[in-house]
Formats: sequence, structure tokens, C-alpha cells
Amino acid sequence: GDMPLEWWSAGAIVAAHLGAEYAFLPTALGTIRHHGVDAPPPKTVEGLLYALPGDRLLVDARGLAAALGDALPAPR
Repeated sequence: GDMPLEWWSAGAIVAAHLGAEYAFLPTALGTIRHHGVDAPPPKTVEGLLYALPGDRLLVDARGLAAALGDALPAPR
């Protein structure tokens, strides 16, 4: 309908309670070709991370900024 709705995500609620003790760790799986999960589009954040060398990575904010460079990833 026309009624505007707002809500907090679970992470936002936990962060409000734990403060600096809260951390968020996003993940991506890459590919699972036999289940139809192909490589992510190259101009997305996941695609840029997928193109980094190595098969297992933990990327901090500085590493993500370096991987992105001047490119603005396409929204998905």
C-alpha cells in the first residue's frame, strides 16, 4: 500500500547493543558451476574481488579500496 515502512536489519540491532564489539564479515562464494553459479559480472564488487589472485582471501577496507581503484562497481 501507500504506508511507508521502516525497519532495522538484524545487524543494525546487534551493532546498537554491542557497539565497537560488533563486526560484520560479508562473504562471497565465487563459482559452483555444477549448480549453475557462474563467475560474477566483472564490473561488480564481487566480480572485482573474484578477479583477485588466490582462491581464498580476507580483504580489509584498504585492500577493497585498492582493488576498486577509481572504478565504481555496477549496482546489482
